[in-house]
Amino acid sequence: MIWISILIPVVIAFANIYISISVIKKNIKKPFSQFNKIFFTAFLVRFFSVIILLALILIFTDIDKFVFALTFIISVFLSIIIEIFYLNIKKNLINLHK
Repeated sequence: MIWISILIPVVIAFANIYISISVIKKNIKKPFSQFNKIFFTAFLVRFFSVIILLALILIFTDIDKFVFALTFIISVFLSIIIEIFYLNIKKNLINLHK
């Protein structure tokens, strides 16, 4: 059962990053203000979807909640880093070559 407690949050986090990168790819060429509206709207939808999914999993399954939560936090942290680097590569928002 511990493998399920590790696998589920990793799948959720990387599905979330896949959706995020898909939104970025589709809308990267749009004007900045329009891109921001789309990006942050998608962010809110993803955020609330993940919260609801996590609540349902924690309520209705018998998994190790500590392992699940710890794995989810680590997975989300890594996926946020991936998202930031991807967005930076596509938009060159932060110049890392100084």
